[in-house]
Amino acid sequence: MNRHNIYPAVLCTPNEHPEREQLLRVMFRHLLANPTIEQLAAYCNQSPSTFKRNFAALLGTTPHRWMTAQKMQIARVMLLDSDAPIKSICHACGFTNESHFIRLFKAHQGLTPSALRHQHRNNQPPKP
Repeated sequence: MNRHNIYPAVLCTPNEHPEREQLLRVMFRHLLANPTIEQLAAYCNQSPSTFKRNFAALLGTTPHRWMTAQKMQIARVMLLDSDAPIKSICHACGFTNESHFIRLFKAHQGLTPSALRHQHRNNQPPKP
């Protein structure tokens, strides 16, 4: 089991906000498949413009920004909890261009993937 939470506390308690809960289920279910706005809207039985408007109202950001932030969080967990090569993590998170992935990761996390992994390993206590 991961020591880190892949999915930040964005899910609601049951029945608190059913529209938001349904939206998040759809988004997490399809996150790594790189769906288009049209596909996401269809999964929610909405037009693309209604989907984008509802998404912004419920989550306060655009679908693309939200998906990128979630992918960066997943990548962070994978970097800290595995020895997988950065290229493999890049592809596992739905990115095809490693340079683009590294730039986005640094913009979201403040460090490159290799710098984060290096910093984390140097700050860890020795294993028994």
